[in-house]
Order: sequence, then C-alpha cells, then structure tokens
Amino acid sequence: MMSVVQVLTHESAHVPLLIGVTGHRDLVSQETELLRDAVRRWLAHVRDRFPAAPLRVLSSLSPGADLLVAEEALAIGLECIAVLPFPVELCRADFEDPADVERFELVLGRCRERIVCPLRKHLTPADIAAPGAGRTAQYAAAGEAIASSAFIVLALWDGRPPHHPAGTARTVEFRLRLRTWLDDGSKPAQQELLANLPPDFVYHIVASRRSSGPAPGLVPLQAGYRSRPDGPFEAELPPVASLIAERTAELNRDLRRHAARTPKRRVDEGIIGELADPPPSVASVASLFEAIDSVATRMHRAVLFKVKVTAILTALMGAAFLMYSHSDPASRWELAIFVFLGAFLLLIGGDLVVRSKHLQRRHLEARALAEGLRVEVFWAIAGVHGPGATPSAHRSILKQADPGLEWIPNALRGASLMLLEVRHTGIPGGIDFAIHRWIGSDAASDSRSEQLHYFWRAARKRERHTLIAEAAVSTSIAIGLLVTLVLVGGRRGWVDAYRLPLLFAMGFLPLLAGVLENSVQKTAGRELRRQYEYMYEVFRSARDRLLRASSDSERRTILSLLGRAALAEHAEWLFLHRDRPIDRSSLQ
Repeated sequence: MMSVVQVLTHESAHVPLLIGVTGHRDLVSQETELLRDAVRRWLAHVRDRFPAAPLRVLSSLSPGADLLVAEEALAIGLECIAVLPFPVELCRADFEDPADVERFELVLGRCRERIVCPLRKHLTPADIAAPGAGRTAQYAAAGEAIASSAFIVLALWDGRPPHHPAGTARTVEFRLRLRTWLDDGSKPAQQELLANLPPDFVYHIVASRRSSGPAPGLVPLQAGYRSRPDGPFEAELPPVASLIAERTAELNRDLRRHAARTPKRRVDEGIIGELADPPPSVASVASLFEAIDSVATRMHRAVLFKVKVTAILTALMGAAFLMYSHSDPASRWELAIFVFLGAFLLLIGGDLVVRSKHLQRRHLEARALAEGLRVEVFWAIAGVHGPGATPSAHRSILKQADPGLEWIPNALRGASLMLLEVRHTGIPGGIDFAIHRWIGSDAASDSRSEQLHYFWRAARKRERHTLIAEAAVSTSIAIGLLVTLVLVGGRRGWVDAYRLPLLFAMGFLPLLAGVLENSVQKTAGRELRRQYEYMYEVFRSARDRLLRASSDSERRTILSLLGRAALAEHAEWLFLHRDRPIDRSSLQ
C-alpha cells in the first residue's frame, strides 16, 4: 500500500473533517434501508457544502450502525478510518453472523487507515481474549476516541439514556457532556472552567432497536443536530460547526495554492529528520506540518512585504506633498501632485486587497496549527500521553478564544487520533530523538527544527532589525532638528539659496521617522524579540531539567509540560495579534 508520506508530499496535504459514528448493533430490519438513505443524503449534503474540506468517516466497524454508515460513506466516495477497539482477529471473532464478517472484511480492506485503540491501563491482553468486561471497556475506549476526535458525531440512536458502559447513549453522553472537561482529573463541578467553549453537538437520526422503539416523544428517522441528549432537534448545521468547516476549507485551499511553489522535501529533511523508518502516522502528520509551516511562512512574508510597501508609498506621498506645497506654480514640481495621487491609490487598493484576504489572521492561525502539529509529532515519538498531553489539551489552552479559533483544536484532535497507537508506547529511542530534534543541544546548532537554535537566531535577528530601525528613526529626527536650526539661525543668503531642499528635509525627515516607527509597531518587532527570548529560556530550562532527569517517566513529564508551555505561548500570541491592524494603511 502506498505510504501516507508519499501521498502527502505530492501536493495533496490537507486537513480533513472527521465524522464520527456511533449507533446500535440491533437495528430494526424494516428501517435499515430508510436509515441508509438518510445517512447517505446527510453525508452527501455535508460533503457538497464544504468541498474544500474532505470528509473522512471514523467507525469502529461493529455490526449494525457502524458498518452501515461506513458502507454508505464508501458508496458515495468518502474515505473511512477504522478505529478498532482491539486487534482485527478479535474484532472478527466478535461477530455472530457470517454475513456481517464478510461485510466487515470488505469495508476494512477499503479503509484508508486502521487504528487499534491501546489497552486501558488496568487491562492486559488476557482480559480481552474472550467476551466480557475487558472487551466492553475497549469498546468504550473506541467510542470515546471517536467522540473526542470527530468534527461531528453521527448517532443512529433510539434517544434513551445510557444503560451500558459502552453503548451508543454512553458515547453520545461523552460527546455532549464530558468531552469538554479538562484532562487533568477535573471534577464535573469544574466544567464551568471551560464555559466559554462552543457547545458540542451530534447529528441524531432516531433508530429503533429490536428490543424497543425510540424514547418517548421521538419517532423513527427523526433527524437533526442536538447539543444536549434531551435537547431539541435543529435542522441547520450549528454556526460554530459551519465556521470550523469554512476555516478548514480555507486552509486547504491555501495548501493547494501554495503546493506548486512549496519546495519538495524528503521526510528525513523535515522535523523528524533522520528518524529511521518512521511509522506512517508520524510521517503523515510531520508532512502535514511541513506543508502548513510553509504556507504560514509565505503568508508572513506577504504581510511583511505589504508593510514595507505601505511604508515606501507613505514616504513617497509625504515627499510628493512637500514638493508640491513648496514648489513654484510654474515649476515642474507641480507634477508631484500626480505622484501623490498615484501612491495614494496604490496604497488604498493594496490595503483593500490585503484586508479582504485576511492575511494576518490566516498567517497566525496557520502558524498556531503548525506549532500544535509539531508538539503532537514529538509527543508521539517520545510516548508522551496521559494528563496534559491529550487532544483536550489544545482545547483547554484555547478556552478563552472565540468560536473562530475552534477549527484549530479540531484539526489537532484529528492529528492526535492518527498518532494514538504510536503515542501510547512511543518509538524506541524516541525520547532522546525528541530532545535532540525538538529542543536541540545548544543555540549554535544549525538544524531548522531544533527550537533552541531557532529562538536564539530569531531573537538576535529581531534585535538587529529593531536596533537598525530605531537608529534610523533617531537619525532622521536628529537631522530634521538640525535642518530646522539651520533654517532658523543660518546665514540668510545661504539659507535662501537652499531654502526649498531645506524645507523639504525639515518636513520629510520627521515623517520618515514616523513611518519607520510605525513599521516597527506593525511588524511587532519588539514583542517578537521578547517572545523569542522567553521561549528560548523555556526550552533551555527544559533541556537542563531533562539532562538531570533520572527516569523516562520524568523526562516524558518534562516534555509534556514543555509542549503545553509552547502551545500556551503560541495561543497567547495568537490572541494578542490576530486582530492587530497590520493589514491597514499607515495613513490610519
């Protein structure tokens, strides 16, 4: 089978929208075809509404609803990911009907990927060797993995409350009531800590069971979006979900647009470097990081280019105005008014174009997503999991954000699911590799992925640029003041002879100083330098603690804390500067 790495490095990197599936095993045969039709129509509707954000269906491929939805998804051309509660041979043995086994094999063979949920902490392989509590716990784990990672959960459910620890109602309840808890052991009473998060929801298609009909008040095939297990049915996709899909589609369009101009790199040239034979899921997420990182870098360059052009045009307008205002009516400098108007129109036109493209927001959001993917990759390689290093970590860090940012943790949860198996155990030697490749050994390193080197070099570069700009501002002001003194106290004959250029210099140099200072403010040069210096100290401190750590468990804890610190810093930077008026004209 072609590796995911090959696919992603050939101009097809994209972020999918994951549709999770949960439903009853014992569907009523009289409703089956109607359910198939309802599922097919809904999947096609979501697919067609957001064509730039491809759908992928997450299913545990259990008998009944899980298999039914996967079959319908494949029938309309969607890709499926099998999220299995235990190894394939045990899943196969859990089927009772030979026909269902055949359907399972057929669907599994067509799945894009298969993910086997790691055993719960208290379980051993012997606990799931036969039907019983162990397998039930693993089915619950698969349901929680799907509910945690999905953009939308499609539930073929009778609407009755949970009575089984791994049933459909339990998965729906987890999605709607439990998924937003912090992953650090918070009690339900602390759920209000995340009160600013958008509500979760499911798309509920009411399905009867062989043992009973739907819950009172519901009728078979009734369908709609619900944000509470007992809440009303809504016909339209919630606004938060629409915004998630639109922003995801926007990023995918950017990835396609930049693909032809993005230099191709082998996997060993990227953030995972010389890692020998990386697991496909690690290579896949690493390749996606490379693509998004490249897009974010190009957008940042476009923003900086716009700032520079704005500064040049503003200075040109000032110069043209001064020439015009101090020139003789019969002089050729009267034409300076046309230079002023031309620069003004270019400035306004460029401003409108850049603002309509939202380059500043798109750059910062793509950068935040890329850094989240970087953390996910190295967490997986090192085997970092547990409290503080789960998909909800991304969401809790963005808990104060508006719904416009929810698409970022949504994308990261999908990547985290892809890395689920690897992250559970890590890669042999993965902790040392993560320390070397992610943190680095010292600031003198020349690796593009080692953060110590990157933050040191970036801080020094910003410091140089800021100092040069500040020196230019001070010099312009000083020369402007000197020219003013010459005009006031200089010899009249000499001053009169050079009056026009002196007046021009007196007006233009302070204007130039203001333009330069404005450019420094708009590019956040000083703030970036402080951020880079702070992050350098964070990574240096983490490296020092890692060198003193006495066990792999302690090193994983430090890497977990480091990842959360990096995510929190990028989130704070995003909040502070996402709406910074960097796209607006210096005239404002």
